[in-house]
Amino acid sequence: NVRESVRSMLKAEPEKFSNLKDALNGLAAKLTIPLKTWIRVSRMLRRLLYQRRLHEVWQ
Repeated sequence: NVRESVRSMLKAEPEKFSNLKDALNGLAAKLTIPLKTWIRVSRMLRRLLYQRRLHEVWQ
């Protein structure tokens, strides 16, 4: 049940991560859908994970 899962997560102490990749790895253990699937279908996650700076492109 999604509602119960969210409720229990909000009652728990928040987990803290130093970067997005660590956060996704921590979350992957709790997901029923594989993390690769989330990344494949999420435009925002792909942009955050694979964005590059202009100076990296032009070198």
